[in-house]
Amino acid sequence: MKESDFYIREKLEIGILCERVSKPWVKNAFITILIIYVYGAVSLKYVTGAISLQEGLSYLFTGSEGTWPNNAPWTYYLGIFVFGVLCTIFSFGDIENSKTL
Repeated sequence: MKESDFYIREKLEIGILCERVSKPWVKNAFITILIIYVYGAVSLKYVTGAISLQEGLSYLFTGSEGTWPNNAPWTYYLGIFVFGVLCTIFSFGDIENSKTL
């Protein structure tokens, strides 16, 4: 296996790779773009997760979708909090050892 041409002998992170291939300012620009992208992706994940949780619980308890967002808008913020806590708990553990979660 180690004699294969495709065996990874050196681990490279994206910053080192950018320094080797381009000028130093490109590395900073690329990392800035990645930070903005990840922040947007996480924000979108929390918002859609909270809306989905709010709609699901609204349907579960009232029998119709969209009842809670109109009658009790605070449930959206509660959904963001609950979804954020669950995501935080899952992000601290290894996926292989997630039996308790």
